[in-house]
Amino acid sequence: MNMKESDSMHSTKKHFFSRIICLPLLVVLLILSQAGISSAATFSDVSKNQFFYNAVEEASSKGYIVGYSDGTFKPYETLSRLHGVLILSRVLNTNTDNITQQVFTDVPPSYVHYKAITGIARDGIIKGYSDNTFRRYDPLTRGQMALALYRTFDFTQHAVKPIPFTDVPDKYKEAVTALYSAGVTLGKEGTTFGTYDTITRGEFTVLLMNAFKASKRDMTAPGISFTSHSLVDGVLDLLDLKTDLTVRFTFGTDVNTGARVGDKLVYSVSSTKQDYDNTIVLKQADLDKGYAEAVIGTSALQNLLGGLTGGLLGDVTGILDASAGVESAGLGDTLGAVLGVLPGLPNVPVLNLGETVTGVVTDTVGTATDSTDVVTGLLHTDKLLGLPVTGLVDGAVELVDGVVVTVVDGVITNIVGAAADGLLSGSEKVTITVHLEDDAANRSDDTSGTYQFQVTDLLGL
Repeated sequence: MNMKESDSMHSTKKHFFSRIICLPLLVVLLILSQAGISSAATFSDVSKNQFFYNAVEEASSKGYIVGYSDGTFKPYETLSRLHGVLILSRVLNTNTDNITQQVFTDVPPSYVHYKAITGIARDGIIKGYSDNTFRRYDPLTRGQMALALYRTFDFTQHAVKPIPFTDVPDKYKEAVTALYSAGVTLGKEGTTFGTYDTITRGEFTVLLMNAFKASKRDMTAPGISFTSHSLVDGVLDLLDLKTDLTVRFTFGTDVNTGARVGDKLVYSVSSTKQDYDNTIVLKQADLDKGYAEAVIGTSALQNLLGGLTGGLLGDVTGILDASAGVESAGLGDTLGAVLGVLPGLPNVPVLNLGETVTGVVTDTVGTATDSTDVVTGLLHTDKLLGLPVTGLVDGAVELVDGVVVTVVDGVITNIVGAAADGLLSGSEKVTITVHLEDDAANRSDDTSGTYQFQVTDLLGL
């Protein structure tokens, strides 16, 4: 026993309590350590010290491989033709909606993976045998793997290199040469490619992710469409007037020209009130739909009402009968022109007003004195003719720039111009610019789209 060990046993009581304290701490550390290990790896049988670890993790994160129900990947198991097809079907996001014709005699429509196998065969990625069978449980050979990856990806940007392999028949030579030239594979060893050898699940995953990185991407620019807009929560809040605009970005899903899982839609928003950039990272669900959406919060309604303040309130203030009275001081852009001109909005809650507004042009004498009041019967030009109004002197009255009404004996008898013309002058124009890019700095051209808000948009009509 050395001196250190002797000193450590100096006190039996001290040693006993040290064990009481340290053992639970050690157990906790072990538990935390094991938890860290299990959370770091997607599959229980794939660890960081294995050559296929990074490829398996990346392929799993993109949804190309799913493993087994027991949480394993079985990386050293021989890859079957079936599993190879299922992985490539996910990579290609194969469209199987219109598959109705049976291609292989051993893959009937009743088989659970009938559409995936038939779709891949239809697209020419993996072919069957001369007897019209697919043999889904047979192993996928390295030669068949080379043909499948060659038909899936575009490697034409790489200079062709002569292959050093002596075991590659003519049937596979073009595909193997393309993969070798692109650095996807170096063969098994020396002059051996192993054309007829089987391939493990781990090896195939490495080659698959190598192919992704080496392939050429001529990315098609995404499309832009505008699908919906509404008042925020359906309530008109005069202190926080905003309108949501939903933008849909569409894209193809061809593996070489379209979007892939993990690609990014990078878009910018530009309007009179805001300029910013944002990014959407695409998921498998987005590829399944063929689009992704973003909700843009704008100030279109606030701009609209603020733009009308001078034209409407200024004119109305000057022509209202003295007995009616309009207390507009302090309202400014907050009130704008919501009362008397916005079309088709019966029973609109006017929140946070805090001012007294009387004598406004409505089909009833509308009064909003606090946040609980409701202004009813807001007007549109098609409802103005013949409408009795209070507080307006007889004569021609310009409600909004370009909109003139004639009042005779308290009734509107003529209208010149259209309310929409004046209302549009204050609305917001939103411009969206978007492109598609990946982690390898491939990117598409930009696409731009502009939305000009209309009055009916802002009202949710």
